[in-house]
Amino acid sequence: METQLNYDKQGDESLYTSQIVQDDKDDDTQSESSIGFHSDCSYSIDGDVPKTSLSSPPNFADIGNNWIKKGDFHPGNSEKLGLYTDENGKRRLVKSEDEGSDDKEDLLRILESLSRRHKNIVRFQLYRTQNPGQYCIAMPYFETTLTGMLESQGRNGLSINFVKKAALQLLDAVSFVLIKGFAHLGVKKDNILLTPRGNVKLTDFDACISLDPNNQGYFVSYKELERKCQQIYWPPEMERMENKDSDKFDVRYVESWMCGIVIFEMLLGKLSEC
Repeated sequence: METQLNYDKQGDESLYTSQIVQDDKDDDTQSESSIGFHSDCSYSIDGDVPKTSLSSPPNFADIGNNWIKKGDFHPGNSEKLGLYTDENGKRRLVKSEDEGSDDKEDLLRILESLSRRHKNIVRFQLYRTQNPGQYCIAMPYFETTLTGMLESQGRNGLSINFVKKAALQLLDAVSFVLIKGFAHLGVKKDNILLTPRGNVKLTDFDACISLDPNNQGYFVSYKELERKCQQIYWPPEMERMENKDSDKFDVRYVESWMCGIVIFEMLLGKLSEC
């Protein structure tokens, strides 16, 4: 069972209500509601960072020979992904990677920890390919990104009802990542996929980091944030840090600021650069 945001039309307005419904039409993502987590924007990100257990090494499935490439997919301004059909005829987006770096190993373990745990986070599956030293990350195919929806509206902004729904789902997903002991650090409209029913699917965890509960908790060095985050999405307080070589910044403020920019763009249809 998932908590799904629904709305009932009353004249020209739509009022969103939170109802418990069974909704598996977009994909088969599972929640952790049975062990205490609920998709109702009630996560507390105060206090200490939780301890996170990452699998080591990551678990891979063997990709079959029946996957057929159908073309390429460009989600917004992000990198190109391959569009495939799997052995069951389902469309999948596939990103190929080379093994070797510590960052890649961390990413794979993070994806395993988060995948299929939250309704508004894309489900990932790791596969071995036939090429030695290479793997791929596969996810369900969704045609639309938030970037694409904004562009289709002529950058005039989206309806207030859609913004309410998308904002709550985005904040819920980002909060979930934090309470699992990670920070996404790449929240932007290009990384928000939309299902046919208009639900948010947060994707692209390339910039995601593990938070250390035994060290600085939610506080991350300026240099690490500079390496991971696009400057246009930095909160202004980061620019005012006096000692950029040693100062640390609370990633909860970074994530909140990024979500705020996305909500601003949904409401006004303007790019962050404007």
